[in-house]
Amino acid sequence: MTRYTLFLVQRLDEAMDRDLQWHVHQQLEAAISTPPEQTEICVVLQSLGGDAHATYKMFLDLRSRCMVLEAIIPDYAKSAATLLVLGMDKIWMGPCAELGPLDVQIPHPDRDGETISGLDARYCLEYLADTCVRLVLRGANAFVNDTAISRQLGLRESSRFIDAFMQPIVAKLDPHLMHRAAQQLRVAGDYAVRMMHARNEDVCSATSEEDIQRICKLLIEMYSTHEFVISRNEAHDLGLPIRAAEEHPYWHLVNMACSDALENDDNLVRVMADAEMVETPEQAGAKAEAEAEADSN
Repeated sequence: MTRYTLFLVQRLDEAMDRDLQWHVHQQLEAAISTPPEQTEICVVLQSLGGDAHATYKMFLDLRSRCMVLEAIIPDYAKSAATLLVLGMDKIWMGPCAELGPLDVQIPHPDRDGETISGLDARYCLEYLADTCVRLVLRGANAFVNDTAISRQLGLRESSRFIDAFMQPIVAKLDPHLMHRAAQQLRVAGDYAVRMMHARNEDVCSATSEEDIQRICKLLIEMYSTHEFVISRNEAHDLGLPIRAAEEHPYWHLVNMACSDALENDDNLVRVMADAEMVETPEQAGAKAEAEAEADSN
């Protein structure tokens, strides 16, 4: 087997989009010369995510070129980056690395350049309805306890007050935005299922259809916020093929390369053949210092 390493390390203000997907495609075309049955690809991934469609195309490109597809996550792979790793045969995560929910981000309806959580948009009407019910009941109890009116009258007056209170809030809801959010979440879930079905079961344990559906549902609906940290232990418990990145033979090289890129505020998008993955003298020295410090502690 010939191994290639794709470094896909993005600045915080960069996204996985179609431009990146095409750039990665060109890098793979230029670098990989071996047939798929003789090829392994390791994706070093550091990204906050981006477009689910572009991510799926990138996955198809990677998967078509190799028998074994794995990812190393030194720090974070969020949103669409989490989606990408769902199709990996092995997912190597650093000690404090994180995945995230498949909670897609959509453009903010009022603020240019900002995004909002797809789940927030999808469930806002449900949240408002639950809030109204709680407020009506709380108001009715207050009417009954503080006055001599009946509970039936208290409910009626409380309902009238909450109706008037909530009207301007509900009027701001955009049905198109809520539909779009629900649609994008379905897209992420559909792609996730397809990608997990594409894994090489000779490398990672087979996952039942029931478990695939369960994992996707949890990643879309279980977590309370887009920024939620899914640790490697939790990702393993979900049923993903997680391994400790410290056990990967290239862990130190990968960690150093990612650190250098982020410190210099650079994107790092590059495919390297196995023979190119060697330590520079600076990296070897830094590794020795880190090991010496660990031993002294």
